[in-house]
Amino acid sequence: MRSYLGFIRLTFREALGTMSLPGLFLVAATTIVALALGLHSSADGFEIRLFFYTLPRIEMSDLQPSQWLLIVLYRQASSWTFLIGTIAASGLLINYLRPGMLELYLSKPIPAGAQWWMRIGASVLSVGAVATLFIAGIWIVFGMRLGVWNSGFLSSAALIPLLFACTFCLSAFAAAVTRNIMFSVAISYIFTIVSTALDQRVHGLYLVWNNAWFHRFLDALYYVFPRLDAMLDNASMLIGRAPGEPVGQSFSWEHYLWSILVAAGWYLAAFAVVRRRDA
Repeated sequence: MRSYLGFIRLTFREALGTMSLPGLFLVAATTIVALALGLHSSADGFEIRLFFYTLPRIEMSDLQPSQWLLIVLYRQASSWTFLIGTIAASGLLINYLRPGMLELYLSKPIPAGAQWWMRIGASVLSVGAVATLFIAGIWIVFGMRLGVWNSGFLSSAALIPLLFACTFCLSAFAAAVTRNIMFSVAISYIFTIVSTALDQRVHGLYLVWNNAWFHRFLDALYYVFPRLDAMLDNASMLIGRAPGEPVGQSFSWEHYLWSILVAAGWYLAAFAVVRRRDA
């Protein structure tokens, strides 16, 4: 047990020692300080000003401007977490898979399989911890400056580590196959674009070629990748109804559960590649 705890502590120290996670913390701290200094609200709460810029009113009677701003900030925090966290977590996996480092780690009294899963788990938790602090800081600022203590926004913080764990699976697979951090990070960035295109395929990619087989191929791709956009949309529902969102929709675990299942398959495939190459 002591060996396992020591290996986990080593991974956390390596994560905090990279430039990426401190970079994510810097982005979070800068955003929180800017909101704390420049966020103001009118007496009725329907006009919010950030420094000298007044946010436009949303023509929806049941949507407070603070909710709309929290949804925007949640999506931005999730995007920064995904983009910067991928660099940090990919670097940790690539470092683990280097020939010299691999022999060093395997000299420890811990099975290679356990090391692989602990490496991924500690990487995801490290990124998730910084992201959770990001969301918690914004929540406190909104409560103290605007008197808005949106419990849904705080609850959505718990979903960011899960979202990152689901979407990082492609980077983990790319790292196992190529052992190249640039390619691993690039795959994740490309996935963010592809995920949006697949989620909106009915109004976009379907129109490229009106062919039933092409449409089925796009549907198949949608089911073999984590549903990043759908998960973000569901998390936003905990905060409030976004502009243009149909009335009556509520939070659902469906997209999260499917993404967990798909991500598990990608992680297992990556693990199989690592075991086969280093057997």
